Order: sequence, then C-alpha cells, then structure tokens
Amino acid sequence: MKISRLAMAAGAFGLAMLLPACGDPLAPISVEVKVSLDGTPVEGATITLMPKDSNTSKGGRTEGGFTNAQGIAKVSGPRGQYKVVIKKLEATNMGAFDPKGDNTAMINKMKQNMVKSKPGAPAKSTEPKNFLPAKYGTTDSSLTLTIPPEKTPVEFNLTK
Repeated sequence: MKISRLAMAAGAFGLAMLLPACGDPLAPISVEVKVSLDGTPVEGATITLMPKDSNTSKGGRTEGGFTNAQGIAKVSGPRGQYKVVIKKLEATNMGAFDPKGDNTAMINKMKQNMVKSKPGAPAKSTEPKNFLPAKYGTTDSSLTLTIPPEKTPVEFNLTK
C-alpha cells in the first residue's frame, strides 16, 4: 500500500502541532496552591511567582493568583523553580484591583491621594497594611515552588 505525499505531509503537520504542546519547556503549567495561616485558610491573599534561576526565567510567562475562601488559588508558569511571595493587603478607599480589567479609576484615585511632604520631612507611608507576616511578602521569602509539583494542591502553611 502506497502512502501519498499529501497524506504524509498532513501527518507531519499534525505531529508538529502536537509537539509544542507536549514538549515546550516555556509552556505554562497550571498549579493549585493552598495558603493557611496557623491552620486557618487565608482568603484574599495574592500569590506571586519569582523565577529562582536564569533557566526558569528564559521567556516563560508566570501568572499569580488570589486565594478564595478555602485559601486556594491557581498559579501558572513554565517548568522550573520559583520563589513564592504571599501578601494579604488591607482594602483601601481606592477600589479593588482587577488583574484582568481596566484599573484607570483606581490609578487616578491613587494619584489624588498621594501625600506631598515638605522638603526634609519624613515621607508618610501610603503602603496598605499586610495582614500576613512580612517574611512571606518579599523576594527573600523562604517559600519555594517547583513546577510541575510532585502533588497538588501545594500547601503553604504560614505561621505568625
């Protein structure tokens, strides 16, 4: 039985379309994480992934997440090692930040509320309060995540 060139070309094209989805090292992988503080789920926390090494950061896109009432969020990124930054900031009178929407009104309100100090006077802090221990809210955090993880959800049990 002979296979036509058209059939071989179609098969090769189909295989080429499947390979990037399976083997692309920069393809983001979705991971479920759970955040708790002293055993209680943390709702409304933001989770940010920071590439831990240069191999992880070569053009791949990461996406952080927000925890729900059960303390669960979805994050994604290419295969690799990440530092994890977790914060839960107090609500401000500037409105809620929409990670996928238009935040122009909130940004304008922030500009209006900026505190102008006199030269030489200490600047007043306008940073919202973080309800989680500060050690988890910086890039020096000891929290790490490997994508893909060995099991899911990946649990971050924070302590005060």
